[in-house]
Parts: sequence; C-alpha cells; structure tokens
Amino acid sequence: MNWEDKLISLYLLICNEYQDIIHTHVERFTNGKNDSFTDEEVMAIYCNGILRGYLTISVIHRYAQDYLSSHFPKLCGYAAIAHRVNELSNGFIDLIDFLQTKKISNDDNSVYLMDPFPIPLARNNYAYTAKMAPELENHS
Repeated sequence: MNWEDKLISLYLLICNEYQDIIHTHVERFTNGKNDSFTDEEVMAIYCNGILRGYLTISVIHRYAQDYLSSHFPKLCGYAAIAHRVNELSNGFIDLIDFLQTKKISNDDNSVYLMDPFPIPLARNNYAYTAKMAPELENHS
C-alpha cells in the first residue's frame, strides 16, 4: 500500500469514528459553521504526521503544505491548525481508545503504539510560569 492509500485509509477511518464517537467529545469554537477545513482533516493530517515521525505541529503543518496540498486544498495556516489540534485533544483520546480495541491479526509481527497527544499541564498565561509535576513528567 503506497503512502496515498494509507492517507486515504486513515482519513476514512477518522471520518467514520468522528461521526460515530468523536464528535460528541469535541466542541467547535468557531463563529458559525465553516466546513471548509473539517476536524476530520485536521485529525488526519496530525495523525499522518505523527505516523511519519514528525513530532511538532509546525513540522507537520510544513509537511502538509509541501506534500499534501493536493489532498487538502483548503489547508489553513499554522496558527489555525495548532489551535484546532489543541481543541481536538479529547477527540484524539477517543480515536486512540478505538484503535486500541482493534485486533491486530496473528500474522502481523509489528506492535503499534501511538501517543494521542501531548497532554497540556498548564494553559494560557500559566504555561510560561507553571512547574511540572514530577510524578506526571516523562523525560523519555
């Protein structure tokens, strides 16, 4: 399966789960209903970037601009993507919960692990002055 087929499969999986489960756990904070770039597209781009080994939203966004613009022609800017990924954090948790219930076939020798989202421990103004809880912090 080539990378485009994998991207489409990932997008369709996310669309199905978004309609069934995820949409009840995420809120849209937009003025009106602007569906030009959907939550499913944001989640697919983010997950695809993570699966390709990109660790930050800025690198994932740059990759999407450079290589995925034909698949996502209405890709929004970095700030909007970063905001949407943060707002969809509960949706990523639900997506990972679903993926963990999927049975890996007996002939598959790979183990799949995916970090759904780095958990923000402090928000807004506190993000710059807050201290990490040592029991929650992970340096690995």
